[in-house]
Amino acid sequence: MAERVRRLEDAGVIIGYTTRLDLNRLGLSLQARVSLRPRHRSVKGAAWLQERLLSIGHVLSCVHVTGQNCYELAIAVRDAGQLEEVIEQLSALGETTTSVVLSEPLHPGDVDVTAWSNHADGR
Repeated sequence: MAERVRRLEDAGVIIGYTTRLDLNRLGLSLQARVSLRPRHRSVKGAAWLQERLLSIGHVLSCVHVTGQNCYELAIAVRDAGQLEEVIEQLSALGETTTSVVLSEPLHPGDVDVTAWSNHADGR
């Protein structure tokens, strides 16, 4: 097993390792997804947005997407009041649409991506 992991690391398939945190134990029991549609396209680009999101805090991830909205954010906060504060700060960047997460039946760490590639190869 260790040899296979080393080969995957050497091939660049494994690009790093991460820790999965229990957000509830950190007091961040409310999660939300926020769609963000910036008011103005910035020539400053992704680096500027990253800096703003990091300064706001509570943003776990941000992906650039197609469709009506430009960005999808994952947010973790203590409670509804703190969510409201974060949304107000994000609203300074553009229009937002927020959905509260009820549960996460499938987490990225639960997915066996290697099974997909094996299936695509006819294995």
